[in-house]
Amino acid sequence: MDMKAKFIQQFPDVAAYLEYQAPQFKLRVGDFRTRGTAEQFVTEVRVVFSSAFVVPDKIMVEGIEW
Repeated sequence: MDMKAKFIQQFPDVAAYLEYQAPQFKLRVGDFRTRGTAEQFVTEVRVVFSSAFVVPDKIMVEGIEW
């Protein structure tokens, strides 16, 4: 929870999702449509969160209801 709060404070316009995958919690951020866009953003994030990396995942797309 602390890391999510720190991320939101640093990047308030980027979505952050906390999920539990035993035995640890994972913080996933952003809804990037391309890996290239995600890679650009992760270079920014690594300044504060040095262990950040890009992983493929399903994303939330504006205008589409789930």
